[in-house]
Amino acid sequence: MICSKCGRNVEPQGAAFCPFCGTPAEVRSAVPGPEAEKWLREAANTVSYPEKEKILLRAREACPDCFEIEWELLFIGQKKKPARGRIDFSMIRSYLLEIWLTPEEFTRAETNQMRSELFENEQLARCRRLSEDPEGMTEKYLYRLCREFIDLFMEGDSRIVRSLFGFRLDRNTDRVLSQHGAGMLIRIRQDAALEPVQKDQLYQAFYRALSEKLEGRTRYLEEALAAP
Repeated sequence: MICSKCGRNVEPQGAAFCPFCGTPAEVRSAVPGPEAEKWLREAANTVSYPEKEKILLRAREACPDCFEIEWELLFIGQKKKPARGRIDFSMIRSYLLEIWLTPEEFTRAETNQMRSELFENEQLARCRRLSEDPEGMTEKYLYRLCREFIDLFMEGDSRIVRSLFGFRLDRNTDRVLSQHGAGMLIRIRQDAALEPVQKDQLYQAFYRALSEKLEGRTRYLEEALAAP
């Protein structure tokens, strides 16, 4: 069993208080039950982010303090009214990384808000409380965001990887992704508003996600990062 506050294992079973934080033993199962698994399958089979959110919020009511449900909710952003002429991607939390890909498209206030939401949002704090390994969970959170961002907002953007009717026009996608990815990594490294730990976590997560996307072919990426 796992403490509902600090997320650590409570031993022995039936203890009145958590031995780590002293919270009265209101514990949750470490493994999602059949009810939670049913909701998670339904959410996984839904493409629409607003609809996925509705399903997961109903799942939260049915299965309170289920880490796996809260984890999936973590990757749904908060819908906001977009600036005029801008497509709204706010429901996709990985879009927050766009401030390091196209910083010129955002005001300073927008950049500060998106950076803060990436590391300090309420849902992330909720998941950390329920996790057995909060630090490891944060690394997995950033990696998943980075991998999703590369798939959706880099490879899926025809302005970066040119395509026509679904067919790629760029012969060397590795080079294109590496050039844009290196730019993001450099901006992350130079972002003075990030705390050192945040900067290191995000840099490592994005580098790992991009190198895996490139299937280890990081020659162009390393060249771009080393360029003066």
